[in-house]
Amino acid sequence: MSDDGDLSAGTLSFVDRFEAVLQDGEYEVLVGHRVANIAPRPPPDKKTAADPDIFDETFVSRQHVTVKGSRFTLPPDMISARFPPLESTGEYEAVLPHLVFRRATLPWERSPSADGANDGTPWLALLVFHGSDVRTGQPLPWEARTARAGELLASEAGVVSYPDLGFEGDETADDPCLLIDIPAALWQRVAPRADDLRWLAHGRETGTAPVRFSVVVANRLPHADQRCTAHLVSVEGLREMLPGGSRQPTDGVVRLISLASWSFTSHDPKQTFIARVKALAVGPLQLPLAALATSAASSAASGAAAAPAGHLTNDPASDSDAQVDRALSVGYTAKNHHTRAGDRTVSWYRGPLLPYRKSGDAATFTPLIDLGRPVHTADALLRYDATTGIFDVSYAAAWQLGRLLMLQNTSVATALAQWKHDNLLQVAVGYERLVLGSRLDSILDLKAMAESAGGDVETLHRAGASELLGKLEVSGPPAPTTSDAAVPRVQFQHPQAAQHLTEAFNSPAMWRESRSSGPLPETVALWLRRLRLLSGIPATYLIAGIDARGSLPPESLRVFEVDWNWIDALVEGAFSIGRSSPAAAAHDSANHGVFHDPSHDPSDGASDAATPGLQQVPFTLSGCLLHSVVAADWPTLEIRAFDGAGNPLAMARPVERLTPQILFCLFVGELGQIELREPAEGLHFGFEAEDAGPLGRRFKKPLRSLDATTARAARAVPFHDESERVVDIDQLARDIGVALDSKQGYSNAQFALEMVEGVQAVRFAAEEKSR
Repeated sequence: MSDDGDLSAGTLSFVDRFEAVLQDGEYEVLVGHRVANIAPRPPPDKKTAADPDIFDETFVSRQHVTVKGSRFTLPPDMISARFPPLESTGEYEAVLPHLVFRRATLPWERSPSADGANDGTPWLALLVFHGSDVRTGQPLPWEARTARAGELLASEAGVVSYPDLGFEGDETADDPCLLIDIPAALWQRVAPRADDLRWLAHGRETGTAPVRFSVVVANRLPHADQRCTAHLVSVEGLREMLPGGSRQPTDGVVRLISLASWSFTSHDPKQTFIARVKALAVGPLQLPLAALATSAASSAASGAAAAPAGHLTNDPASDSDAQVDRALSVGYTAKNHHTRAGDRTVSWYRGPLLPYRKSGDAATFTPLIDLGRPVHTADALLRYDATTGIFDVSYAAAWQLGRLLMLQNTSVATALAQWKHDNLLQVAVGYERLVLGSRLDSILDLKAMAESAGGDVETLHRAGASELLGKLEVSGPPAPTTSDAAVPRVQFQHPQAAQHLTEAFNSPAMWRESRSSGPLPETVALWLRRLRLLSGIPATYLIAGIDARGSLPPESLRVFEVDWNWIDALVEGAFSIGRSSPAAAAHDSANHGVFHDPSHDPSDGASDAATPGLQQVPFTLSGCLLHSVVAADWPTLEIRAFDGAGNPLAMARPVERLTPQILFCLFVGELGQIELREPAEGLHFGFEAEDAGPLGRRFKKPLRSLDATTARAARAVPFHDESERVVDIDQLARDIGVALDSKQGYSNAQFALEMVEGVQAVRFAAEEKSR
C-alpha cells in the first residue's frame, strides 16, 4: 500500500487496496463481567448476620453478528463515476472502461477463491461485450433479467454458476438479483484470467482530508463503430472457472450476478470530444443575419443616428430596414403578441442576454426606464419604436415574469407581504402614539409612551413628524356638536387632520428618512439574490430561438453579457407583491435599494447591499450558452471562463441544464476565453492507437517514471486475443514493471498510475465570429 501521508489540495493518490477492518462473515461477540467479594471470612462460630457473603462470579453475554456487504445487489449510489459515460458516444477504442465506487473496500470484501482466502485479488470483474459478439438477429446474452438468488443454486442442465454459493446471515433464496447467462465460449474469450484480476482494481485518495474510493477496470477494449455494454459481475468463488483455470466450462452458459451495467457507443475518431467541440459554431447570441455588416455600413453612410449599444433608437428619420437589422444585431427577435384588448400584432422581444461585444463596445446600462419609482403594471414598461411601428415588450415581459415567479413561490411571497405589512403597521402605530401624545399630554406619560414605542416616536420625529404635528395643531379642535348625543371626551375626526396623516403616511421621503423598515427576511433576500442571477428563468425567456434559424442553433456556443435593465424590471415585478395602496407604494419606493443595488459581486459570497437607487456601476456578468450533443454525451462537462489576460473568472451560479443538450453558464467579469473540458471522470485508463495499414490498428502505452519526471519508451500492448481486443493485463503489468525498473517495488497502484490518460480540453476566444 502506498504512503498514507497528508495529501495537498487537488492531489490524487493511487493505493494498492483498502482492506476492511472485518471481512464479510459470521462473528461472535463475547462480553464478560466478573463480580466478586473476597473479603476475609470470619470463623463460622463468630459469623454474624452483618458479615457479607463471599462470592466470585463471572457473567458472560454472547452476541452473534453478521458482517455482510453487497453480494447480490449494489445500491445505485454506491457508484461514484463511470467511464465511458452512460449512453455516451465517443472514440473509446483505446479505452479500458472502469467504475469508481464510493465504498473504498468494496472490491476486496470477498474473494474469488473457493475457500474464501483473501490474497488481495478482487471478487469483482468488469466485462465488456461488443455488438459483434453475437450474430445478427440473435438475442443478446448479456441482457440482464430480474431473478431470485435461489436460481443460482438450482441444478440446471447446461448452466454453470457459483459452485459453493451459500446464504449468509439474513440472506434467502428469495432475495432479488440480476442475472446474465454468458455462452461458455464467449466467457472464455472475454473474461479476465486469475492473474489479470489483481491488476484490475486499486484504491484512490483525494483531498487534504482524504476521501477514499475504489476502482475496477475492464480488461477489454471496445470495438470501433459498435455499441458496447459493460457488466460488473461477481466472480466470488470462480477462480478455477476463469479462463486458464482447472474447471473452466467448455459448453453451455455461465450464469453470473450482474451488480451494475451500462452501455455506450464507440465510433469514428472524427466524433471524439475534441473533434466535436472544435466543430462548434462560436459567436455572439443573436439571430444569424449575413446582411448585418452591410446594413450597418449603409446606415453609417446615410448618416443615420447611432443608437446606444444594445438598444433601439427612436429616430423616425432612420431607415426602417436598417432599424430592423440593428434590432436583430443587438439580440432582438420578433414575437407574436396578443394584447390585453385581444388584438394580434408583432412585437420586439429580447431577454436578459445581450450579444457579446469585446471590450470597448460593451453595451451601456443607463436605465431607459425609471425604476426608481414602483411600477404598478407591466404596461408601464412597454416601449414603442416609432421607426418600425413595433412595441418592445422586453422589460414589460420581465416585470410580469418576476411577479409570476414570486407568486409561484408561496412561502417567499407570503414572507414578503408580511414584511411589508409589519413595516406599515409599525409606522401607523408610531404616528398614533405621536398624535395621542400631542393631544393628551396632560393626562398621559409621554416619556413612558416613547419608551414603549420601541424607538418609533424618535424615528418619526427624525422623519419630520414635528411638522405633521404642527399641521394637526393648525387644524384645531373639531367643531362643537349640537346633538344631544354623548360627546366623547377627546375627538380627533377632523377632516384636515386625517388628510395630513394620509399625506405623511404616503410619503416616500418619510419612509426613507425614518428608516423604520425592518430588515428584509432572509428567505426573501436569498430568493431575490438568486433571481438577480437569473435562477429559475424559463429558457423561452432567456433565448430567442434554439432552431437552425434562431439565436442558439444546434452545435453552437453563443456568448453574451447581461442586461441589468432587464434584471431590474424582473426583480421590480417580483417585489411588487403586496403593493395594494399608496402607502405600500411609498414604502416600496423608499426600500427600492434593498433589492435593486447592482454593485454586489455574487462571487464574494456577501449579502446584497441596501443602497437605494440605481446610480452604482453594475459589475459585469457575462456567460455562454452551449447547444450541442456534447452536453448530453458528457453530462458532467466542465466549462471554465477566463478574462482577456487569461485569469480565471468566478462562476456567478452553478451551470444550469436548460434541456438535455443546452447548458447555461454565468460568470462574474468580462469574458475573454471559454474552455470546454472533459469531466473529471474523463480521467481514464487506455492506450495510444495508431493506424497500421492493412494490419489494422495497433496500440501502445507510453511510459513515464513513477515520479512523473522522466518519459520512457512506449510499450506495445499484449493481447490474449487481439481480434477480440482482450488485453493480457498481467503481461502488460510485468512489462511496464521491467521497463520502469523501480527500486521501491511495483504494485497495482503504480500500474494504475501508468495506465491513466488525462482529460482533453478546447479553449475558444469569446470574440470569435459566428459560423
